[in-house]
Amino acid sequence: MFKVLVAFFSFLSIAKVSSQELFDAFEPSMHITDSSVSDIIDDSITVVQYYDVNGNPVSYVEYYPNGKMRTYFSATKGMAKENFDLNCVKWDGDELIYYAVTGPGTHFFTYEIDSMYNITYRNIDMIGAGTETVYDSRNRLIRSSTFFNSDWRTIEYYPSGNIHRVYQRWKGFYYGAYCEFNLNGQLTINGSYIDLSSLTNGTFDNLNSDSYKNGTWLFYENGALLYTEIWQNNKLVSTTAK
Repeated sequence: MFKVLVAFFSFLSIAKVSSQELFDAFEPSMHITDSSVSDIIDDSITVVQYYDVNGNPVSYVEYYPNGKMRTYFSATKGMAKENFDLNCVKWDGDELIYYAVTGPGTHFFTYEIDSMYNITYRNIDMIGAGTETVYDSRNRLIRSSTFFNSDWRTIEYYPSGNIHRVYQRWKGFYYGAYCEFNLNGQLTINGSYIDLSSLTNGTFDNLNSDSYKNGTWLFYENGALLYTEIWQNNKLVSTTAK
């Protein structure tokens, strides 16, 4: 299913499918009835609450002043935006910038494009486990991650496809083994941060940096060892040349 979504949105970015066409595909059985409600919010954005013929809410849509859609939310209950399912689509003008859908089953899929035109695909299940894959504007893989809630394991790539960095983070803090490679695939840095248990047991609740180095760090050039550093709880203890 996730691969299908990736292919579908890759097609959208090429085909420039309009927001109205995409919306019509989402709600083929939707009927705009007399019970539909509209309102004006900031920046002249019009919001419309749609209902089916039986009076059940089916979607909540925000429109730009020119009539193009800005945000779409599907609905299964309630009338307020915050009560809607996590099915959501956002546009910047005619450009699709975000898409999220629940299902099938307990999975949640998202597509997002940033200001640099990097595209992020994310697949999450109901317990918080999932994957995230990021491509640049030329559709080259630049980062892939697996995660469980706040615990992320990530590989970053050069445009060539070779691995650049391999690391793990918990709530944004590095932990455990860390490696970097050069463009030719040779190891340049091999080190470690404090272990995960030191982060999760509250020992380092007041970290004053993004991570704490700990243990031996090895630095290489063209495959040869340059020097070694010994760290203890983010304090450099010693440096030894090769």
